[in-house]
Amino acid sequence: MNMIKKLAIILLASGMGSSAFAAEDKAKPIADLTFFRPDKYTFTKCNWFEGWSFKEQFFPKYAPLAGSFHLYVKNPTETEFVVKDILFNGVSVKELREKMEIIWWKTTPNPIPAKGYSEVIVRTRHPLKTEDISITLIGESGESISWKVGAQRPTMNIAYVGFSRDIKTLYVYTESEKDTVPKSIFLDGKNITNQCKIMQQFKSVSFIEVDLEKPLESGAYHYLQVVGNDGSKTAHMLRAWDNWFDISLWGYPSSIPGFMKDHCFEERTPWVSEDFFGMTPDKIAEKVRANKDREFGAYYLMDEPDGHDYTFGAAMTDQIPLRLGYCAQKLSEAASIIQKEDPSRLTHLLINNTYKPANWNVYGELADIMSTDPYGTQDAISEITLYYVVEATQQALDACAPRPMFITLGSFVLKGKGFQRLPTPDEQRISLYYAIGCGAKGINYFIWGNDEMLTGISRSQELQQEIGRLNAEMQVCSPLLSISHPIKEKVITSSDDRLWTRALLAGNDNMVVVVVNNSYVYDDWRSKEGKYTLNAVKDAVLEIEIPTWLTFNEVCRVGFDGVQKLDFERLDSRRIKVKIEELKAGAMIVVTNDSSALIKRYNEKVKDVLRTESQPTQAAK
Repeated sequence: MNMIKKLAIILLASGMGSSAFAAEDKAKPIADLTFFRPDKYTFTKCNWFEGWSFKEQFFPKYAPLAGSFHLYVKNPTETEFVVKDILFNGVSVKELREKMEIIWWKTTPNPIPAKGYSEVIVRTRHPLKTEDISITLIGESGESISWKVGAQRPTMNIAYVGFSRDIKTLYVYTESEKDTVPKSIFLDGKNITNQCKIMQQFKSVSFIEVDLEKPLESGAYHYLQVVGNDGSKTAHMLRAWDNWFDISLWGYPSSIPGFMKDHCFEERTPWVSEDFFGMTPDKIAEKVRANKDREFGAYYLMDEPDGHDYTFGAAMTDQIPLRLGYCAQKLSEAASIIQKEDPSRLTHLLINNTYKPANWNVYGELADIMSTDPYGTQDAISEITLYYVVEATQQALDACAPRPMFITLGSFVLKGKGFQRLPTPDEQRISLYYAIGCGAKGINYFIWGNDEMLTGISRSQELQQEIGRLNAEMQVCSPLLSISHPIKEKVITSSDDRLWTRALLAGNDNMVVVVVNNSYVYDDWRSKEGKYTLNAVKDAVLEIEIPTWLTFNEVCRVGFDGVQKLDFERLDSRRIKVKIEELKAGAMIVVTNDSSALIKRYNEKVKDVLRTESQPTQAAK
């Protein structure tokens, strides 16, 4: 029988075996909360297709909406509990993976600490059919604890958790399709509501600012639970970090002194990249120990596992659609080893565009940070061209929530695929602000590139210059962008319907407004030349709805050349009008109570730093 078809509703703990955690022993790990997180698709325009020769396309026939089980376990004992296996109705998840029922699973942290909490996630392959399943955790000595677990969906979800750079303040956003709003907040089982500012719901989003008594340690796990006004609960096992906003370049030109600084890239090396998928557990541990004393942000688990699923998955099945997720469990195990060897650093995983859009759902919760690379004019180009960045980024954000998501932008030309030219500065700007408006917490450009097959920004001083300018604008706003979350509902109307707009809440005293000129038209998206027209939008008036709890006195346009204060008209206490005199491609506006922090950051990070006029280009190798 299909084991995943037997799924659950009741939360009922029952012990098994005769260990220290047996049923008759009251001191044993218990299920604090359980729910099923269903997949969802958010795209509106995209006709998903694969670039492969498979006779049938993956979407929609082979892209079912499945989901993941979340079980939050409290260990009230004085002894840690090591989880060695997980059973569904008495069957090991390892066996169910071989039967194509389960894709991956993890327990974080593992062991479940004494007097602490862990999160168990089990990722299913198929949609739910019935609701009757038990989950059993098997300990290292064979002891077992079973629960009947819930397939109920939370009425409220944690959409994003951001951190201050000193990891002393949490910025928590919840989303609800109903009227459920946060009422009580718990961290590691302790009610911390009195340390929180809970803001009134704005559209589907509520915001919570948590002022902790002391900073969290980088990389530490903490069990966050939010209780709604209707008594419903939702939770996440967050991992603390200093929330740096990544601005980086693949294949950065170390041979050109000062290039990265002059173009306002982030100074921190974003990750250590190793093929952890191809390593034994001992080799993974050895690699981590060799790197842990270096300065970098996260461990990059593997490049594009969904792409490799197509090839490597042939070892499991000849059915091409069922290969999606083949690499996932080994990467889950690698992430666990990395965390034990270097507890202070996060893991990072980039998902490409194979088996889309289900690929993001399958891999979204596996690593601490997820990236994806929605190339609008390169590789597997489609009729929506640049707007593919919006569709893919929105889908990926929902899949990895409440974790941070980085976006890798196409800054290259690949011989034989897509436009046979580099992106123009306007295309790069439009793509970037699409990504920022959809909630990206970091931007990586692919690639420096300097050969005939794969050519990157090394060949274009014009593109280098624009990237430097875009980086400057992100540097000014990165403290806001790193703690922000997009509002999916429409809160901005424009007098010119050629503008695409998106608002992001950024704490309790700032709103970021992203504006993109959506009027580009390509002569033929199948052509090599990629000719297009894009006319500047002039004198557009934006009407912006403001949350009731946001106090504001200023509206600023953030540019690479400075922070410009804009005139605005108050229509009432919650609505303003702002005029944009001219917009060629994309821009960022901040509604704030005080722009001095933006101006200070511009003076420190951009004013005497940005140098883009005299950088050399490189000839092909």
